Amino acid sequence: MNQRDYITIVASISSLASIISLIAFSTNYWLEATAILSENLESTVNYGLFAGTLERRQLASTLKFDLKIVCNLDLKACMYSCQQNQFKRELELKRAYHKEKLESCEQNLFSGQRKFQPKVNNTDINNKNNSNNTNNSSNNNMKSSYISASLWLITVHCFSISQLFSLVSMICALINIKWHPIEPIFNVYGLYIWNSIVVVCLFGTLVFWYALYNNHLIYNVAVTDTLRQELNFTSEGLARLVSVEKLESYRI
Repeated sequence: MNQRDYITIVASISSLASIISLIAFSTNYWLEATAILSENLESTVNYGLFAGTLERRQLASTLKFDLKIVCNLDLKACMYSCQQNQFKRELELKRAYHKEKLESCEQNLFSGQRKFQPKVNNTDINNKNNSNNTNNSSNNNMKSSYISASLWLITVHCFSISQLFSLVSMICALINIKWHPIEPIFNVYGLYIWNSIVVVCLFGTLVFWYALYNNHLIYNVAVTDTLRQELNFTSEGLARLVSVEKLESYRI
């Protein structure tokens, strides 16, 4: 195998890996969780870096809401909001942070769809509140209600940098197939450098996302339901990272 064939193979593998990683990291199935209010009312949450979905089930009824990430660097906090525009999402994050009342996701629906509202009896609410009051003092120190804006931004930047240098690597590979540049940064040595940066950044993306999960999401998935002061759903211990095998099944 000559150098030209080797570079062609490297370029093909690099391109394929870039496409696969782009598809994988743009999916809404990085994390899945269950948020519970009572035995009869719970929500299933799935989201990725930027967006996701929330399916609320009460007995035989189901409603589905879209989630979008919203961050406030001044508050150093992010959440996944079910509000339908950026202004409402930003306002919701500020209100949640200051422990103010939030609009329910159902208020975003058309009037014909608003027949479904979370309904729980007083016993369920009282039991949940008593349980929460008992556990809050021990959980407050370790439970972070919001997504760390810094960890989320670092995760996004790592992935963005990996995609940028993946593109640079593909361009350099094409240059080497056509010509034979003498500058080390553009020849075969450059390919090693660019692809190494890609690998490091992709690894960093996974590391920082796991740190986000382990320090924040495992306690609270930070969606509208779990941040509301009234009819507050709990997701503590009910979140998990989606495996590669399960991700493939979602895509199929």
